Amino acid sequence: MKRFLAAGLLVLAIMPAAVTAAVRAPAVQVSTSSPFVVKGSHFKRSELVRVVVVFKAHEHVRTVKATRKGAFTARFLRLSVQACDRYSVRAKGNKGSRAFTRRDPECLGG
Repeated sequence: MKRFLAAGLLVLAIMPAAVTAAVRAPAVQVSTSSPFVVKGSHFKRSELVRVVVVFKAHEHVRTVKATRKGAFTARFLRLSVQACDRYSVRAKGNKGSRAFTRRDPECLGG
């Protein structure tokens, strides 16, 4: 019985450290398509992030600074994407964070 109790206490003691150590991977998502707005999360604190949107064989680039919580918003005010348009978004931070997403719609005739 004492072994089970000791093992249980050990698990409870280690658990908060394991939860704190679990770091989420950086991610990007498109929040609006007209104008085109990219939101990033889980980047490193105050990291400079280069965001590249590839749309119709052109690269659209913005450099933004992540907040203390690792979030950012990159606005591409002159870029408008329609429902069946294909695009990709990649973000690379100066401290090593990276994220990527793309949309390959399966529209009829698209």
